[in-house]
Formats: sequence, C-alpha cells, structure tokens
Amino acid sequence: MKRLGVMVGVAVAAAIVSAAAALPFIPPAKPAMVVPFGGRLPTIDVRGFFSLGTFWGWFNHMLIGGAVAAAIVLVGQWRLGLKRALGGTTLALVLGGALGAGADAASDWLCLQYAKGIRPNYRFRLDELDQAMTLSWIWPFLFAAGVSLAIAACYGFTRASLLRALIGVGLGGVLMTVARQFVEVGAAAEQLSAMVDGNVALPTLSFSPAEVFAQHILLAVALAITFFFAEMFVADAGLRALNGSVEGRYWGVGAEPRRIGCGPESEVSLPSDGTVAEVHAQVQSDEGRHYVTAVAGGVLVNGQPVQQAWLSEGDVLQVGSYRLRYGPPRKYVREPAELPVAWSLLDPMGRRYVVSPGLNLVGCQPPATMVVLAEGVVSRHATIDSSSGVLRLHDLTGGRGTFVNSRPVASVELKPGDVVRLGATELRVCRSAA
Repeated sequence: MKRLGVMVGVAVAAAIVSAAAALPFIPPAKPAMVVPFGGRLPTIDVRGFFSLGTFWGWFNHMLIGGAVAAAIVLVGQWRLGLKRALGGTTLALVLGGALGAGADAASDWLCLQYAKGIRPNYRFRLDELDQAMTLSWIWPFLFAAGVSLAIAACYGFTRASLLRALIGVGLGGVLMTVARQFVEVGAAAEQLSAMVDGNVALPTLSFSPAEVFAQHILLAVALAITFFFAEMFVADAGLRALNGSVEGRYWGVGAEPRRIGCGPESEVSLPSDGTVAEVHAQVQSDEGRHYVTAVAGGVLVNGQPVQQAWLSEGDVLQVGSYRLRYGPPRKYVREPAELPVAWSLLDPMGRRYVVSPGLNLVGCQPPATMVVLAEGVVSRHATIDSSSGVLRLHDLTGGRGTFVNSRPVASVELKPGDVVRLGATELRVCRSAA
C-alpha cells in the first residue's frame, strides 16, 4: 500500500498545482436570477451550463488531465532513470492535456445535441433542467478514457497497457462520478444559501476557487486509485516460483520495475532463508521487453551467472535458493508436480548430495543450493542442471577447479558412474531410486 500512498500523494500535489494555474482564468460569476416562490418559472438557455467553445472549460480540463497523467507516469518511471522519467512525464503531460480538453469538448457536444433534440432552442424551465442534464454522466468516463490512453501511450500500446486503460475507463469513470458529486453538493448548498425573503436563486454557471481545488484534487485521487489497482490486476508478464515454500505463487511484471528479494521494499517478496538479500535483483522493462539486473546478490538465468540479461519466455531465474520461471500471464496455468529426484552425487565418506529437479548451484556456502564443504570449493563453483531430462554440469571457476573423470571441463553431460572433482573432493554420479 506504500505505492498507493505515493501515487495518490504525487497526484494530489500535481492537482494542487494545476488548480492554482487555473485560478487566474476563472470566468466572472453571473448575477443570480431570483424569482418569488409561486411565480412563473422562466426558461433558461442550457448552453450556459456547458463549456463547449469556452476557453475556461478546455483550459481547466487540459490542466487537470495533463497533471494527473504526468503524475502517474512519473511514479511509474522514476526508477528507470531521470531521462526516461522526464521524457515519459512530458509526453503524459501533453497527451493528457490534449485528451482531457478533448473529453470536455466531446461530452459537452453530446449533451447539447441531446438537449437540442428535446428543445431545439435549448431553453428549459427550471423544473425541466434534469432532462437537459441526462447525459452529463458521460464526462467522467470520457475524461478517464483520455487520461488512460495518454498513460498507455507512454508505456507503448501493448495488450496489457490497453487492458489497464480499459480498467481506467470503467473504474475511473465511476470513482470520478462519485468525486464529482461532492463538488456538486457543495455548489448546491451554496445555491440554497441564496434563498432569502421567500425568493429562490436560479442556478448560474459560476466557479469558486474552492470548487476548482476540490474538483482537481478529488479527480486526481480517483484516477490515482484507479491506476494503482489496474497495475495490480493486469501485467505484461510474470514470474512463477518453482520451488520452496512459495512454489506456485505468481507475481505480475509490467512496465514498472519489480524488485526481487526478502525485504519490505521488494514487490516480488521471497521468504528469508539466508540466501536472498533484501533487494536481490530487479526486473525492468524497456521497449516492451523485460531484463533482469543483479542488485545485491548473484543471479543465474538458465544456469548462467549474469549481471544483466534480457528475459525470454520460459527462462528460469535463480535468486538465492529460489527458482522463478518468466513468461506471459496467459501461459501461467498451474505447474504440474515435478518428477521425483533421480540423481545424486556421492562423496568418499558416503555423504549423498541430492540433485533437485531444475537448476542446482554448487558451492561452499549460500546462496549455493548444494553446499559442498571441502578445500578448494568456492562459493559459486558450478551448476548442475537436470531440467532437460539429463544431468549437465557447468563450471563457474573459469576452468580452474572442476574436473570430470580427471579432465577439466567447462560444460559436460554427466552419466552414472562419472567422477566429478570439485577442489579437493571427488563426487560419484549416481541414480537415486525414483
């Protein structure tokens, strides 16, 4: 929930700035029309209730649209570097502003067309105004659609970004409709306060600074909450744990960086077992592709140690003792149960080292998953991979400390009876009972 707080806070700050920028352009309020109770209600030209064609309406919604879109993109991209964050924020500011103004114009045009169909001269009595305002609910959804598309454009129009935009239209429209009611309730209360001496003031198109600030802030909060939950439920790809106490658990990976570790700041949270750092690695996106970066600990991709590497569907990341498979969300059906262990290594003292299914890191201490305490064995000595159905050994020492049948090796397929020498110890390859 910390990310939600940050997103709402930044969006509110941006809304305050946009509202302050809008204040100098508030149109002057028109004098209220007052008629006695029981008197004949005059007709009102409802075009005065819509801002179509007015600088104020377009400018006001351009500011709030650009500010909120830029704030949400800034929160999502700031960890990608200053240049990338500023570029995405600027694009969101321009597109959000343009589409926010467009949403205002489109909703006003639709409302006026509907009102014209009822009264060609646009004039309605006070008790008929609800008819003219029938389509006013459409503005929050059009505005949410504009901001959502602006944000999607900053991340690239992928299937996931468009799904997030669709959630933004639905949920954002609903939340903004609710937020708008608070502003309108305040305006209605102000209108009622004008009832004096048996007279009633008819509604007029006017805006107070308090209403402008309230509108900007409430819309910003509604959209920030919307996109927080949209990010949670729609991801570009994902990581699924293949072993340990979190086996089968899935974490979505989208356009924003995802930290992997056991600490409170890691979005991909793994149990602390002494092999995983608080922030061990990070998965990031660039131009629609994901790559992993080692942060505070070693990371293996398909058995090979990496500092940074692109990820492809089916790749297996080794983070400490945990293995995570990367792939698109649609591929993530529940993994079938892994086959029983079929291989082991036996030392001269009779100690058996079981080869787990998948990738095994061999070394003298964690994060090794197969710890061999012997002279000459380093912390990251070799890997043994059984995921392809055969046993394959990869040396990680540069050819200085791994031998099979007395020959130095870099990578070799192991067979029952082979003798693997790691440092000063020898291990015989055996088949365990399945």
